[in-house]
This record gives sequence, C-alpha cells and structure tokens, in this order.
Amino acid sequence: MSEKSRYRTRTFKVYLFNEELQLLNDKATALNMTKSAYIRDLILFGQTRKAEDKNYEKVIYELNKIGSNINQLAYIANSEFSTNGIEILSLISNYQELLEQFDELTAIVKGCEG
Repeated sequence: MSEKSRYRTRTFKVYLFNEELQLLNDKATALNMTKSAYIRDLILFGQTRKAEDKNYEKVIYELNKIGSNINQLAYIANSEFSTNGIEILSLISNYQELLEQFDELTAIVKGCEG
C-alpha cells in the first residue's frame, strides 16, 4: 500500500450562480476557511466546524483558572497545615463557589457551541 501524498492533485470544477458563489464565499470567510477547505469539511465530515465565539478563549481561560484554584485548594486541604476546622470550612466554601462559577462557564461554552 503506498503512502498517501501530502499534496492534493485532483481538481473538481463546479458551476454556480452568482448568489451561490457569494453564499459559499460568505460561509467560508465566516469560518476563516478557504472555499476549498470549507467544501472538503462538508465532504469529509458532513458539516463544517462552527465559528468560534469571540468570548470562547476568555471562557477557556477562566475555566483553566478555576481548575488551578481547585488544585490549590486540594493541595492546601491535603497538607499538614490544614488541621484547623475553620480553615477547612473556608476551603469548602471556596470550592463550592468555584463549582458554581464552573457551572456558569460551562453553560456559556455550551451556548457558544450550539
């Protein structure tokens, strides 16, 4: 079996009305794709990737911060210095607050995807 070439060598010509070509251009541009890449995605996957919301990267950043905070809380909770009951209650409260923020951001991400 021969190794697959990294370069596409076959062309395919399609006749479109002006309106159809404009629609293709608009859809490809909205996804920051070339027309060829847009059509390949349709052929290979039956759909194209979705346009990323402008806030998507910010949401991911916030989710990562929450994850980091949860890890810090877990470290403190498991450390030998965390024997004070009040400190543990404070950690639980912080953890619950982080979970609520995580749920809110998860809902936002799902809204961006859908």
